[in-house]
Amino acid sequence: MLQFPLLVFRTEVRFTDLTRAAHERILRPAVDREEPLLDSLLEALIETGRDRSFLQRQLGAILNLPSRPRSTLLATLEALLASQFNIAETARRLGVRRQSIYYRLEQLRGMLGDLESPERRLGLWVALELLKR
Repeated sequence: MLQFPLLVFRTEVRFTDLTRAAHERILRPAVDREEPLLDSLLEALIETGRDRSFLQRQLGAILNLPSRPRSTLLATLEALLASQFNIAETARRLGVRRQSIYYRLEQLRGMLGDLESPERRLGLWVALELLKR
């Protein structure tokens, strides 16, 4: 079986517009675009269709929860990452007691496993950014 991509557009698109955009993307160096690195990474995941599998690998257990606990744990995870896992700072950002953060952190560890390695934290950060798109 050939893995040939098939593109479907919801509205009419001129072929010249497509080729112009492709040429700009291919021929123009990335330095000229001043695109943030994270945006490039997110765009690459989305364009290659790997975004859903990436999200499932990083956040799968949380994404399967009902809406309210899912949003609570995702907000807690984002605040933890933003504060570099400083419990007091995370509690302040979310407006809750530190004990609540400890409890949620245990839930997160139970569902996601290791949260300590820098690679894992980067993966979680990228996944959270993907969810925002």
